[in-house]
Formats: sequence, C-alpha cells, structure tokens
Amino acid sequence: MLRQFSREIWKSLGMSADVRAKYLKGLFLELVPKFELSLYLDVGAGLGYNSLALGENANEILAMDLRFPQNNVLKNADKVHMVVADADFLPFRDGLFDVVSLFSVIEHVPDQRRSLEDVMRVLKLGGYLVVQVPNKFFPIELHSGLPFVFFVPLRVRGAIFKRFGHEGLGRINIPSVKKLEKMILQIDPGSKICVRKVVYPSVVVWSKLRLFYKIALKTGVLNALPLGYLLIVKKGSCSLDVHLEG
Repeated sequence: MLRQFSREIWKSLGMSADVRAKYLKGLFLELVPKFELSLYLDVGAGLGYNSLALGENANEILAMDLRFPQNNVLKNADKVHMVVADADFLPFRDGLFDVVSLFSVIEHVPDQRRSLEDVMRVLKLGGYLVVQVPNKFFPIELHSGLPFVFFVPLRVRGAIFKRFGHEGLGRINIPSVKKLEKMILQIDPGSKICVRKVVYPSVVVWSKLRLFYKIALKTGVLNALPLGYLLIVKKGSCSLDVHLEG
C-alpha cells in the first residue's frame, strides 16, 4: 500500500514539472522583475523544465547535468546547450554567467560547500544565484511520499528508500536554510540573500491528496511549514531592494 502511494507521488511530480518550474520562476520575478540575462546556467537541469522557464528571455542557456533523462525537453529547444559535467567542477571560466540556478540539486551533491564555491565562482559580480531546496523539517519526503524518513539515521534511511524502490534517494542530505545562508556568506561575504517559502499551487499535487492540500493551504499550515525554500542570492556588494523574509 505504502509502496504504491510512493509511486503515485513520484509519478505526479513528473507530470507537474512544467507547472512547478513556472511557479518558481514567478517567485524569482517577484523579487527581480527586471534583469539582464545574456547567459544562464542551470546546474542539475534534469528534464529541463526549469532551464526553459527561467531562461526564457536569455540569449543562451547552458543546461548541465551528470546525465540527461531520455524524455528531457531540451533536445530540440532553441538557444540551449546541453553540457555533461559535475557540479563540483564546473568547466567554465570565472564570472561568466548572469544567472546560475540549482533546483532540487544541492541536497544531492556530496560536497555542498564545494559546489556552492564553484557556482559563485562562475557567476558575475551582481549576478543572481537561485537555489531551490526542500524543507528539511517537512514531515513527508516529497520525492517518494514517505513520512518522517529524514528524522532517522542516514544508514537506516538508505535501507528504507531501497525497500520502497527509491535507492537513489538514500544519499540525499537536505541542508537547512540557515546552513545554506552561512555557507554562501562564508564564500562571498558581500552577497545579499533573500529567502522565499515554496508553497506550490494545488494542481501539482496528486489528485487523491489534493483536497487535504487545499485545506492545508487555506488554514495556513503550509505557510508555517512550507514544502521548501527558494534562495535568491545577489553576488557582491550590491543590495537586493526587497524585504528579506526569514
């Protein structure tokens, strides 16, 4: 029963990838409505929906991943270059990109500090780093639908994921927002960081859970305990002219 539930959650996530990408782009544009985007790098591009959404007005998009799914939407897209590379060692020169994004990526990399150092390195002064991360303290693991799995030791967690057919998720290490902010400011003390709560529209939720989700939205539960966070980082000493949300 729980295994089937987990599979349905996974399936619904794939079907809603385009809607989720447009929602995250909207959060970014609320804070940065006007910006120059000549060259955009999406690290861990996966299916490519986030690459196309945030890079819609870019002159060129570099979508990077260790491997791309066969059903990705980037193959025939205009102005997109697909690059196979590791997030720890980006094959680009310093200060090249106007925007760099990591959507649901940082929790998958083995050395988070090293990856953040490299994305900040290739980002222009005054450019934007966009990091989306699940809520470390949300009671349900959103890839699989398994409850309270991140509250158990790593070794036990891996066995649980394997039991329910998600062996690749066993290495996930979700950082808290405070930890991410601390690492980024240690790397570039001049950066300004704004944090937005991620509360997806109900259409992205598996239909059998949608009513419960709508109730959680209406009662404010998801505002108090969001599904995740979006960090928007402006590199250097320039200030983001927005209210910083905790």
